[in-house]
Amino acid sequence: MSAYVSLDHRDAIRAMLAPLEASPTEYQIYIGAITVSDDELEFPYIVVWAAPGHRDLINLTGNSLDLTTLTQLTVTGRDDTEAMAALDLAAGLLVGKKPTLDGRMPGFIRQINDEPIVTPVDDVHGPDGQPAYQAIAQFSVTSSAAPAA
Repeated sequence: MSAYVSLDHRDAIRAMLAPLEASPTEYQIYIGAITVSDDELEFPYIVVWAAPGHRDLINLTGNSLDLTTLTQLTVTGRDDTEAMAALDLAAGLLVGKKPTLDGRMPGFIRQINDEPIVTPVDDVHGPDGQPAYQAIAQFSVTSSAAPAA
């Protein structure tokens, strides 16, 4: 079990998105930042943004074993359809599934915002010079420490 549970949550969600990289569209997936130059950037792409988790008190003695994290996916495509499709596929891989977390018992991943909006992004441009489109969705998962063996 890692001491960096928030990072473990993020990495587990990232791992669940791996099938998108091998799909016919070959989605590019980044953690926290885009790691290629603008010239190398291929659409559509997904950026996984994670926040530090918060621990919930689970009993009256103040034991804190549960950790809940929020992970945001920012999906960017050449048009609104491409962005929407990418987010649909990503959500399908996450929502209602349990991530694999070594030494922890995860709950099901939930989508937080019900209605992501697809909007044009002025500072990101597709290969044709037109503004790209983004959709953002947030997902939460809670895990607790697995019982000691």
